[in-house]
Amino acid sequence: MDLGLILEMFDHIFGHGNVQVITSCPGRINLIGEHIDYNGGHVLPMAIDYRIYLAVGENGSSFHRLFSDMDGNIRKIGVDEDASPGDWAGFVLGAMDVLGIKGKSGGLDLLYLTNIPIGAGLSSSAAISVVTLEALVALFDMHCTKEEIAFYAQRIEHEKIGVLCGIMDQFAVCISREGMALLIDTLSNQYKHIPLDLKEAGLGIIDSGIARRLKDSSYNTKRMECEEIKATLDAKGIIDRNTPLARLSNAQYERSGSILKESLGKRLRHIHTEEKRVMEFCDALSKGDVYAAGRLLNLSHKSLSGDYEVSTKELDFIVERAMESHHVFGARLIGAGFGGSVLILYRDGRWEDISSHILRGYHEYFDKEAKAYSIKSGYGSCVEFRA
Repeated sequence: MDLGLILEMFDHIFGHGNVQVITSCPGRINLIGEHIDYNGGHVLPMAIDYRIYLAVGENGSSFHRLFSDMDGNIRKIGVDEDASPGDWAGFVLGAMDVLGIKGKSGGLDLLYLTNIPIGAGLSSSAAISVVTLEALVALFDMHCTKEEIAFYAQRIEHEKIGVLCGIMDQFAVCISREGMALLIDTLSNQYKHIPLDLKEAGLGIIDSGIARRLKDSSYNTKRMECEEIKATLDAKGIIDRNTPLARLSNAQYERSGSILKESLGKRLRHIHTEEKRVMEFCDALSKGDVYAAGRLLNLSHKSLSGDYEVSTKELDFIVERAMESHHVFGARLIGAGFGGSVLILYRDGRWEDISSHILRGYHEYFDKEAKAYSIKSGYGSCVEFRA
């Protein structure tokens, strides 16, 4: 996005040109490794070339003014006020709170501009948190590493929004590099940049148009089910209560099958097999084997739909419709599920035909409109401008 345009919009909306900092942050997709980031597993996200930008300047008053092209309205919030439940301003005020500056600074004008589809499972919430934290850290000359910013963003979700998310989204949007995927060990929080060499393949997203908000979905229920699994296996002496579910040995996993009730056994089966799929996917990338990568995406979706039960009839339809094309290597839901988007690995140069086929069938079957996006890798959050 052109920084000159951002400066002009700021002046037009707030009536002054005192922009002190501009920051940006990407959305993300998770190539594979879904619902195991909070179970101590490995995940493989990447930043995408859709971003949110934030311009910030002090306004000399006792209230903050927020404008976003997401709703097109100027919001005035006192420097000591809290956001209403469900209000996206909670991410903004949450950032001030976790950094310890809420109520201690004067009023700020904040202009948010984004092309990240909201509710599509592309981590727009983590992007809002991180782009705000980056701006505040720069504005007030604070010293934070990228990792610290990611953990602050996770605290916002946990403490201010009420979503018990893992660390994957925040790490991905903070730390990713262009042309790379990010392999994260969520048990140790160590990470490694993996070259994203897709050879003759491209990546696309089909947004189902069913916006998901994690706080209103069954996401936290899945978290509680995982805790129930650990408590059950601990009581039977199979694991210690602190053992991450993604790190069970094959022997421990096999012993668990006869102990857990059916629904919990299915959840554990997804976690155990998805962890293996992440490592196999990395191996496929290293070999440039898009056929193997596609097969793993298909298996991941089958597991998310059947075992973890976070898919919807719309997402399943998109995957099935995509796989009707011999130019599609694989497809799966991304994000937490319950709506959002499907990731498609396709033969380069065929996206228009593939996406048109899916969108047409989706409209005919559901009488709903989906949207298609061709995506590329992006770079992590950063400061774009300082006065």
